[in-house]
Amino acid sequence: MKTLTRFIAIALFASTAVQIASGCAAFPDRQQASIKEQPISPDTGKTADLVLLARVWGYLKYFSPVISERNIDWDKVLIDQLKAMDENPAAGVLPSIRMMLDSAAPSAPSGRKSGAKQLADAKEIEKVNVNHQWIASAKQLGQAEKDRLTALADYFKPFKNKYIVTPDVSGYPSPQFKEETYGKDFLPEKHFRLLALFRYWNIIEYYLPAKYQQQGQWPAKLARFIPEFADANTDRAYAQALIRLNAAITDGHSIMPTFAKFPEYVLPGRLIRLPFTMAVIGDTVFVHQTDSGFAELSGIRPGDRVHHINGTPVIRYVDALRAMMSDPRREMKDYYITVSGMLRMMPANGDTLKVGYESGGQSKTFRAKYGEEEVARYLAIGARAWAKQQEAQKQEVPPPAMRMLEGGILYIDPAKWSGKMADTTRQLLEKAQSLIIECRTYPNFDFINFTHFLFKKQTECILWNGTISYPGLTKTVEYKRGPDRKVHFKGKVVVLIAEKSVSRPEMLTMIVKARKGNTVLIGRTTGGADGDVTQIPMVGNQDMRFVISGLGVLYPDGGYTQGIGIAPDVEVPLTVAEFTGGKDVIFQRALQYLAANP
Repeated sequence: MKTLTRFIAIALFASTAVQIASGCAAFPDRQQASIKEQPISPDTGKTADLVLLARVWGYLKYFSPVISERNIDWDKVLIDQLKAMDENPAAGVLPSIRMMLDSAAPSAPSGRKSGAKQLADAKEIEKVNVNHQWIASAKQLGQAEKDRLTALADYFKPFKNKYIVTPDVSGYPSPQFKEETYGKDFLPEKHFRLLALFRYWNIIEYYLPAKYQQQGQWPAKLARFIPEFADANTDRAYAQALIRLNAAITDGHSIMPTFAKFPEYVLPGRLIRLPFTMAVIGDTVFVHQTDSGFAELSGIRPGDRVHHINGTPVIRYVDALRAMMSDPRREMKDYYITVSGMLRMMPANGDTLKVGYESGGQSKTFRAKYGEEEVARYLAIGARAWAKQQEAQKQEVPPPAMRMLEGGILYIDPAKWSGKMADTTRQLLEKAQSLIIECRTYPNFDFINFTHFLFKKQTECILWNGTISYPGLTKTVEYKRGPDRKVHFKGKVVVLIAEKSVSRPEMLTMIVKARKGNTVLIGRTTGGADGDVTQIPMVGNQDMRFVISGLGVLYPDGGYTQGIGIAPDVEVPLTVAEFTGGKDVIFQRALQYLAANP
């Protein structure tokens, strides 16, 4: 969800405000990628050394106050050690780790074991991502190094970390990362590519509340990606490595780091713009819309099944896109593939377009010349159609935020609702027999603040789970609603949900669901992307935007929705007819339900 109100955030993470230290200085002497770079050896010993280096570097970055107090350029420290390991591979990783320890922890912490106490006092759900066992298990480390590392966690005290500001410091719901990107449009050389990987991996390791979804596999993913990032010495290879890394976390908010160029990075060869769009439901790919005139020329109509594009099964391209997307649910991948329109971009086959499709139960083939002239023509047609559609939408009178339907049904769209409507809404609720709440749009937070009217008494609706200063540890806070000072709605409440119910709509759905009796969810499982969005600054390829769900939103009993979604009580299956028929089948099903269950 977009950033929550500062008032809510402060209520969740009340703490003494601390200003962040100045960001890291720009790194000098940035280098471009070189064809002379030597790939990292596939030898597992070298990879294991780099895994340990990455873990120690990230651990010190977040646990050692010395780095911020002395304004150490910790990125430069890593780059220097990566170069040193390349220059003297026989020395192994231990000299580099000792150097980093001497820089970041020149003396052992002392005093009370405040960090150990924080862990001891935390709930089990708040410690789900804390695991320092790797220190004791590291074969490359001596006991002295292990003791120095462990002491940083045992004696940890919050400090002004220049690389991150956590919610208990900032007052905002999710962490803010302060990182150098080292420019925008260049391919980093090998050591900077590994810096990007190590930075991202450690942020996920310590600051992704839903890292539980990795089921203990996150360390193995670091080892898997090290050779790939080291060898990614072209723009395309580096872009693909970044996309695959993003996909590895299965976070609902981070479905893909770029929409515009995603097909270009994933699909092979030169891509062309098709004169029609396609949608996906399971293994069915069908025409969604066609450019003006193309339907008459080709005979291809919305709803027709598409089997092949230029001789290749189109589902093969869909599978390639799915494999590079970050979400554990295929239906959500298909949803984003569809709404983004990315299936309009397909690999070219010379200057010919060949479409194998099925219409009215019959298999057909359309073939036509489709060179640069034809592509440009349909591109211009599409642009004019888009402009006309936008102008028509401006002339449309938008539906109101609330309307009373036949049978005493009050329909509310929280996206259009504002706090100024509160008294009018209370009056309508007094008259209404039942209520439909639209959760397929992005609700105004005013309405979330107004949801007290659903509850007779104060009720715990949500459990916030946010990161705090102790790296890896989270803090859970109850979020309660009710009662309203003037009205308590006792009638039946129907919530409309679907794949487009992503983030804040899911939060509202969870609140209404906590009402329990006389409440029904109708539609399809929500997106499973709860929590506040946090951006991760990366190195190079800055046409991509990397985000994670930096705040967890759980059920009161600690149950998760991230990557899972909220299931309906009454399911309305997604069909081709819903795309092509123009009817809101979920809304119609809600009216049918209320008519049968007054």
